[in-house]
Amino acid sequence: MVKWFKPIKCWEKSLFARESLKDIADKLGWALGYDIVEREMLYYDTMFCFLTYFPEELVFVGGSMINRIYIKRGIRFSFDLDTVTINPFSGKSMIVEKLILLNRALDEEGFSTPLKLGDIELRLGEVIIDTKKDIFPDVLSLKRIVPAMTFGTPISQYIRSRYGVDPGREPYASYISELRNSLGFMPMLEEVRIEVGISKKGFQDTVEAEVGSIIEPYARPKLRLKTRISSLESSISAKLKSLSRSFSEELLMDFVRDLCDLRMLTLKHDRKKLKSLVEDEKIDINAVLSNLSDIKSKGKHIYENSWHLSLVKESMSWEKLCSVVERGIERILADS
Repeated sequence: MVKWFKPIKCWEKSLFARESLKDIADKLGWALGYDIVEREMLYYDTMFCFLTYFPEELVFVGGSMINRIYIKRGIRFSFDLDTVTINPFSGKSMIVEKLILLNRALDEEGFSTPLKLGDIELRLGEVIIDTKKDIFPDVLSLKRIVPAMTFGTPISQYIRSRYGVDPGREPYASYISELRNSLGFMPMLEEVRIEVGISKKGFQDTVEAEVGSIIEPYARPKLRLKTRISSLESSISAKLKSLSRSFSEELLMDFVRDLCDLRMLTLKHDRKKLKSLVEDEKIDINAVLSNLSDIKSKGKHIYENSWHLSLVKESMSWEKLCSVVERGIERILADS
């Protein structure tokens, strides 16, 4: 057990037991199950090591940050790590080159470790390019390969998919069987998604924050992340910009998530600063309100059935959420 979770440095290894995970989930009142607790632990570890050891200063942005730092209660579950470079870059080739330095640092600090299966060597904890998703010129899509117990892909399926080998044949079958017997469960692998946005003008509207875990106070990370995050006003502006896109059914899930995150509008913020950001980004607030009308009529089934939104749903009804956000957007329109 301990060996399997060796590259996970932020948590006591004793927590990686079904009884411990279930106990934490029960105390949190998470009816979804204990796999969400393990998912959070692996995500936090990835968040810590990536933002701490990446050899270029990054800003933690996006839904996961917003719900951890700004919203905190009735959060939307989000386990994608979204970041942006602070310094300007003309393209992502220079950022790609820094992956070698990152993985070297992860090796040195114990956040990655080799696992041999016959002639295959996996590196648990390493960060690699997500070739299926890395299609945009201004976003570098990455993923960290982490060991798991209650969710993810069974290691046999993983090596078949990634390396094109038959896990039922030797030498792989014996290695997998031995590993499974020593652990007492089928070892799983999870890929934590990471994105690095490449800004040509840089990203300066940041504040420094300590990032806690959403399973506190029932379990606390041994290593605590301190990093740069986007300001409250910049975070609101980014969500408004996302909601101003032309409405389509394909974007409905994204729009519902944006709506949940725009509960930030109920927090105390600098209205003049937000107005300036909206103007600088040329965000059409009328388009946001128009989309909100469509989202209200078409998004309720997503809100009530997505496990990512289960805690939001417990904190307020769909109708109240739409009303709260609509009032906040109307205030922005009145300020403009």
